[in-house]
Amino acid sequence: KPSFAPNLASSGGAMEGGFAGGSMNLEERKCGVICEVTDLKRGLERMLKMDDAKREEMGGQGKEWMRKDFNWESAAERLVKAYRDLVK
Repeated sequence: KPSFAPNLASSGGAMEGGFAGGSMNLEERKCGVICEVTDLKRGLERMLKMDDAKREEMGGQGKEWMRKDFNWESAAERLVKAYRDLVK
């Protein structure tokens, strides 16, 4: 298991933790579940036990999160911040 991605989400493969102090936690954002790579089956089972409406709601929240936090402007802002933090 790669050291840079200790936890993967069964609903899309995004890292838990990630940037901005853990803001990529899918469960906290209610748009997926987190599971260990070695226990992907359990994560998928959790998703499949949810009703269709709940999974659709989670999908919508995930799409909104991606539109908000992973557009060109927000990516550029994070890059500029990382550069400024590096040269301090």
